[in-house]
Amino acid sequence: PIKEALLKMEKINASSIIVKNNDGYGIVTDTNLRHYILQQSNENHKNIGGIQTKPIIWAKNGELLFNVLLMMTKKSIKHLPVFDEDGSIIGVLEMINLVSFFANQTHLITAQMENATTIQEVVLAASRVDVMIGALHAKGVKSRYIAKLVSEINKKMYTKLFKLIIPPSWHERCALVLLGSEGRGEQILRTDQDNALIFEPNFKPEGIQEIALEFVETLDKIGFPRCEGNVMVINPKWHQDIIGYKAMIDEWIENPTQENLMDAAIFFDSSAVAGAQLLHSSLRDYLLKKVQNSPLILCHFAKPIESFDSALGIFSQFVTEGSAHKNEIDIKKTALFPVVHGVRSLSLEKGIMVTNTYERIKELNNSGFMSREDAHGMIEALEVVSTLRLHSQIAQQHNAKIPNNYVSIDTLGKMERDLLKEALKSIERFKKVVHYHFKLSMVG
Repeated sequence: PIKEALLKMEKINASSIIVKNNDGYGIVTDTNLRHYILQQSNENHKNIGGIQTKPIIWAKNGELLFNVLLMMTKKSIKHLPVFDEDGSIIGVLEMINLVSFFANQTHLITAQMENATTIQEVVLAASRVDVMIGALHAKGVKSRYIAKLVSEINKKMYTKLFKLIIPPSWHERCALVLLGSEGRGEQILRTDQDNALIFEPNFKPEGIQEIALEFVETLDKIGFPRCEGNVMVINPKWHQDIIGYKAMIDEWIENPTQENLMDAAIFFDSSAVAGAQLLHSSLRDYLLKKVQNSPLILCHFAKPIESFDSALGIFSQFVTEGSAHKNEIDIKKTALFPVVHGVRSLSLEKGIMVTNTYERIKELNNSGFMSREDAHGMIEALEVVSTLRLHSQIAQQHNAKIPNNYVSIDTLGKMERDLLKEALKSIERFKKVVHYHFKLSMVG
């Protein structure tokens, strides 16, 4: 009975109760009880099972706490049952305990995002993200896990902005898409915005320019500056119907200029966050088929991996910048880009459709192209350079500077220098693998 269950909850000061059913488990939380009380005249349940939520979302004992935090953020839940290997319930983990452990504002931010009814409320919620990032970094959480959490929070932000700005009559006729590092789910601190709208065939809504401008300006207020390359919904190139996008993809493949190949790269990294997401997935499938029907394009596509020299000399000394960036390394150009683009090129060739670089590396291992040892080495190298960049960017923020991609060698301890050298060596070996695989010496 409901009253008996409530008395048990009160006795042990619990905010949830697990319900065992013949076909599994359910959960009753404060939210279920509030709903029951408010709707009691319409829902005359006598037993606690009548108001439970099922099937439940759960975690197994031994799961990493950060993965649990990520799951609860993604699913917007406050209580997560934990089960042992034999299927027996151990207990219920609450979001408030996780937030306290990691000393961050994840739940507050996501709750504010989801409950926001105005643009200003979204801006306020988003302003707390950098504080959360700093707290997680200070706790020693790996940069790729922080990126995953930030990505989930940003998806909620974009979903809310889509509802608040994009006219409701468009919602089922277009898809909001993130490109570049946001599309890969690898952005941590805010960088230039990269976004697009895909419309259903022959749908060309009135007022698109005004709506797109409001969307871009709102992101600018939140802290996502305009893209210097104009890869934004305000650009007619990036708010077309699906027929227009297919014609653009044809042009990328048939006329592989540097600009066209870069557009193809950022689109292959894209992900849909709101609206009719099937429009986006069908376009990525179309791009993949076009590339696989023109295999020579991959050599040109992969060529930019050789655009930047290594930050490590032949005697394993650091090769740093001069003038304004004396004794500094541009981590993005010399370390991150070669890995991201090399993995992206291989993924396009192998038909790997996940967008995150770490997940792509795992899939390259699963496909047999990369050994488990090599995949692990690349993941660790990517983690090292990403973490050093994030540490530098947070320090720049604290000194009231605009974060950039430079890391000062002078600020690194001996262990950090050694780790960076090993990471750069791994990245150089990977560049050679990509070079020989795509026969880049034959590409002009």
